[in-house]
Amino acid sequence: MNWKEIKVTSDERGFHVNQQALFNKQFQHVMKFHEPGIAPVCDESGWYHILTDGSALYQQRYKRAYGYYFNRASVVDDNENYFHISENGERVYQESYQWTGNFQENLCTVRNDRGLYHHINPDGTKAYEEEYRYAGDFREESACVMMTNGLSTHIKANGELLHGRFFADVGVYHKGIATAKDQGGWFHIDRNGDPQYEDRFAMAEPYYNGTALVVGLDGGRVLIDGVGLKIVTVMDMVK
Repeated sequence: MNWKEIKVTSDERGFHVNQQALFNKQFQHVMKFHEPGIAPVCDESGWYHILTDGSALYQQRYKRAYGYYFNRASVVDDNENYFHISENGERVYQESYQWTGNFQENLCTVRNDRGLYHHINPDGTKAYEEEYRYAGDFREESACVMMTNGLSTHIKANGELLHGRFFADVGVYHKGIATAKDQGGWFHIDRNGDPQYEDRFAMAEPYYNGTALVVGLDGGRVLIDGVGLKIVTVMDMVK
């Protein structure tokens, strides 16, 4: 059975294909199948993963289990320790964390026992030595991080700074453009950290096919183009 055809039921307690129930079992909770065809489920025994025939991938049970990304899944044991297991259900590394994310671009953000964040490789080794107040997922070969001084920037996979610019806050890159915030408000930057325009906003969303929704400091919602020029006021669109 192709795992991509298997859907979660509306009550999130089972699976179906074309509205035909699978596995003749209702779980306490399920999550969708991910590559390579494995899904996390929960029944009276705890959380674990199943294959496309409904069989358990392993005998172990967890307090919580999450989906597979890049053949790694985050799980939580009864002592609230987070770590990753492989597509065979085996623990990948011996370290335990306060929290683990999902692998993206073959790197995963984790929070250690001191409450600091960094990224790990698929084998569990640290991707770099630096530690941060916060670190997000990698996207377009960069990740958002918050330094220990509270400022935010972007890093590369090896931990080097992407552009060396620091802001009050930053968002992920999307097609080479990211959101950033300074003392004036939100705006957009390129991969060099250069602002795309002079205006600042109370909120700025990522660009979508050449336009971005922003909220002005006056509260008005506007669509802007790639250089910050107003295209249309959103309320004007419904007149």
